Amino acid sequence: MALAAAEAALAAADLEGVTIAQAVCRIDPDNGLPEPLWQDRRIAWPALTALLLPGRDLDAAPGLTRRLARVAEARLLAELTRPVAQRLWRPIGMPLAPATLEGPAFTRFADALPAGRHGETTVAIRPADVLADPGLPARLRPILASRGFRFALDDAAPGFFALVPPARLGVDVIRLRWSPTLPGAEPPALAALLAEGAERVVLTGVDRPAAIAWGWEAGLRLFQGPLVERRRGGV
Repeated sequence: MALAAAEAALAAADLEGVTIAQAVCRIDPDNGLPEPLWQDRRIAWPALTALLLPGRDLDAAPGLTRRLARVAEARLLAELTRPVAQRLWRPIGMPLAPATLEGPAFTRFADALPAGRHGETTVAIRPADVLADPGLPARLRPILASRGFRFALDDAAPGFFALVPPARLGVDVIRLRWSPTLPGAEPPALAALLAEGAERVVLTGVDRPAAIAWGWEAGLRLFQGPLVERRRGGV
């Protein structure tokens, strides 16, 4: 009953109101000005669940959470192919659940996306999904590559790479989550990635100048987060 009600509410909900959008920017040390490359878009799950099922603890109902995630992501993908979204198109990145990526909603999205837009779309999988299903990257990589999508790992903490070396993932982009403990906490596999990561690694969650300074020192040039948005005049 709760699922039916939530799905009905989701069908009429304004997803823009529960979607977080931030620019992934190149920031070079010589000028420090953010140059937007693509827009990261993701559903704010706490805001969405509060809208659909106020007061409900979804941590106690993982099946319901997964179902709503699939429905919400399917709607997000459908919205991106509508004429108004295509007129306002900009390169985009988004994390998606494995069930969405391997389901009909993503196939419809890929089929409906105009030629040339696939290469401007970065699709990310979450570290938790890789840990739950180690074969996931190898399974998705040929599917996404055949369509021309860019393949990414979403917002990984440094410790993840001690368990799954970056070379085993086969992704085009790795989104590394900033934290104040990151400097000096790099496992050897991550250190090797950083050595070649100027265009492959996005430092996310950037909320202070120290994050950008550390990224520059590590050789990174791609950044995303509240501080980047402020520098762009976005907030």
